[in-house]
Amino acid sequence: MRRVSLSLVAAAAVALVASQPSLAAKKKKAAASSAASAVVVGNPATKRANLDTYSNFTMIDTNHPVSAAGFIGAFDYYASRKGSFEFVLVDKNNTVQWISPTVTPTGEGGWTFTPPAPVSVQAGWNLGVHYDAATVIPYDGTGATIVTTANGAGKPAVAATLVVDQKAEHAGTYSMNGVTPAVATAAAAADAKEKAAKEKSAKSGGDKEKASSDKDKSGGSAKATATSSAAAAAAASAAAAAAAAASSSSSSSDSSSSSSSNSSSSSSSSGSSSSGSSSSGSSSSGGSSSSGSGSSGSGSSGSGSSGSGSSSD
Repeated sequence: MRRVSLSLVAAAAVALVASQPSLAAKKKKAAASSAASAVVVGNPATKRANLDTYSNFTMIDTNHPVSAAGFIGAFDYYASRKGSFEFVLVDKNNTVQWISPTVTPTGEGGWTFTPPAPVSVQAGWNLGVHYDAATVIPYDGTGATIVTTANGAGKPAVAATLVVDQKAEHAGTYSMNGVTPAVATAAAAADAKEKAAKEKSAKSGGDKEKASSDKDKSGGSAKATATSSAAAAAAASAAAAAAAAASSSSSSSDSSSSSSSNSSSSSSSSGSSSSGSSSSGSSSSGGSSSSGSGSSGSGSSGSGSSGSGSSSD
């Protein structure tokens, strides 16, 4: 009996666990609920295929009206091209309740417009756009029928009821929506955080590049200094060698000059000491007289002349 009771208890516990949603399912449901409450009016701001051909007119998307009174903190939209327009909110009777300042996307992509203050809305209102010229926000040709004014009808005034151009109406789901202030604030904070991170990353990259550049410059300067020092040392060494060579040449010249001078002096002295002359005389013998001159010589070459004489008997 006890075993049967325990089995029943275990089976009941399994059934209870199976009947409860999983934690993942709870999170998914909460996320879906949060996303649904975030968008107050309109459709996902995604890229779509078509653009209206009218200009300077107003169109209203009627797919997802405001479900309950509240506030819109920002408008998300997709732009297929640059242009200018104003967001428009109308009530159930297509009476204009609010018009935004002019919005000017500068190119294709997802954009967000934040009004100067959150916009108070009521259940049943729809979101639309007045284009100043050519259209900007794309649509798919599915969903509810739009409300539109005639081509070139101009910008409507707050509290004025739109004059509908029924022949231009068509099904359409446009890439624009309004979100709650809390979501707008969180999105703005996330954007600011991402922007700060990008700026920090860019700055860090710039600092690294600058440091690398400074390092390269420092290395180049040191290399240039080393090269300059080596060149100066080589020049000094060459100058010293040239000076030594000049000194040696001067000494050899002086020595050669001295030897030459000494040799000349010695030769002169030798020449002086070998020069001389023999005495001259006369003799007479046996009544005959004889006169003559002796030989004379100069230097070591022994040049001279023999005497000449005459005799008389």
